[in-house]
Amino acid sequence: MSDDAETSCESNSADNQRRGKALKLAAVTAIASKLGSVVLQLIAVPVAIGVLGKEQYGVYATVLIFYALLQLAECGLLGSLSRRLTIAAAANDRDGEHSILYTGVTLIAVLGTLGIAILCGVLSQVSILTIVGQNFAGYESDIYHSIGFAAVISLLYLITYNFAAARFAYQEAHIYNMWGALGNISGGVLLISGIHLFPSVPYVIISVLGAPVISQTFNAIHLLIQRPYLRFSMQRMQGGYFKTLWKEGLSLQIAQNLSVIGHQEGGKIILGHVFGPASVALFAALMQIRVFLTNLVLVVTMPLWPSITEAKEKGDVAWIRLSRKRASLAVIGFALCTAAGLTVAGPFAADLWLRGAIAISHVQFAAFAVYFGLLMWVHVQFVLLTGAGSIYRPAFLMVGETALAVTLAYAGAKMGGETGLFIGLAISIACVSAWSFPLLLSRQIREVEESFAPPAPDQRRREEAPALHG
Repeated sequence: MSDDAETSCESNSADNQRRGKALKLAAVTAIASKLGSVVLQLIAVPVAIGVLGKEQYGVYATVLIFYALLQLAECGLLGSLSRRLTIAAAANDRDGEHSILYTGVTLIAVLGTLGIAILCGVLSQVSILTIVGQNFAGYESDIYHSIGFAAVISLLYLITYNFAAARFAYQEAHIYNMWGALGNISGGVLLISGIHLFPSVPYVIISVLGAPVISQTFNAIHLLIQRPYLRFSMQRMQGGYFKTLWKEGLSLQIAQNLSVIGHQEGGKIILGHVFGPASVALFAALMQIRVFLTNLVLVVTMPLWPSITEAKEKGDVAWIRLSRKRASLAVIGFALCTAAGLTVAGPFAADLWLRGAIAISHVQFAAFAVYFGLLMWVHVQFVLLTGAGSIYRPAFLMVGETALAVTLAYAGAKMGGETGLFIGLAISIACVSAWSFPLLLSRQIREVEESFAPPAPDQRRREEAPALHG
């Protein structure tokens, strides 16, 4: 073995150990932090429903539609920023890291402000009942007032989350987890302790959505203390990143968030028009469970994404393949266990959790479990696929899938209520991304392997011949 080969093997081994340590540390801190957060949220949500009532909680869930839409204003730039920071850090390009970070901050601040302006313009011309349905008549003022709070919090969250995205790029997810847990726990405590004094939808929004913004601000300050070269400086700013971040970000936004927004917020709108606030409240409760369970998967996938990106940049295909095998088997096992648990024990657990305010049947939980399992399978494949460098292909597929999902969800809701809606969503995933993403991933891994493969003997001789003759 040559000296270069030995050095390469030692470097790969050190990188593998560092990535493995970062993933384990991220998982341990995420589990430890989320356990407390989940317990508080499990207590906070029924308290909020008990004080506000099922109808007002349905209004709160409806306002979150607009919050989610405003979050789309970042156009996937946070994901693109994290990816590009990972690449720059792998090349030890500190000036590039600085410029990428503040290019992202500037773009997201502008886009977030533009998103609020567009939303205000739409709401000034279109009746809120036209958007959410006539079943919300009498709640218009509550919705308008709450949207204002949600809009301001959304913009602040987008700006501060740039620094959270940097944490993942530097494989420091464990630090983000600790700050994130502080925000979630603070929000839960604030909600539980103050909802009786301020029994209103705006107070719930400030508690649940506002507290994480404060914790993200402290995370940003902490990051800048740890990495002084990231503190803003006009002298260190470089051009050329706007177009890259924009193109990659938009593709990531479409592929990663379009379907989730279509499922969650589209489902609320469909059920609001067809059945009213009570049905939206039931759907929102199930989606809250989806958030809890998804957070368990994100414990692994969020720190895994930059690790895969770094491995791709260094040509470590073996590590990518091993990560794919482990992640795919893990998500299958998790989905099967979740489906069994929710179908059997879900209604009893939900009755205890929601204190009987919302009844969810075994059949509804079974349909939700099938949908959730498919959603998590696609999520893991997407993380692996984009981490390995395929940014644009998934976006095209998800546009078609989202249109199909909304269509099938509406048809399912008309025929079978909430159960039919989840079945429609599950069918749309099975028809498109559940099989196409793994196929694209195999192709992408082969492309990475070929790009780092040494030239064949005949090709090497042809490349060396001019130098010899010279």
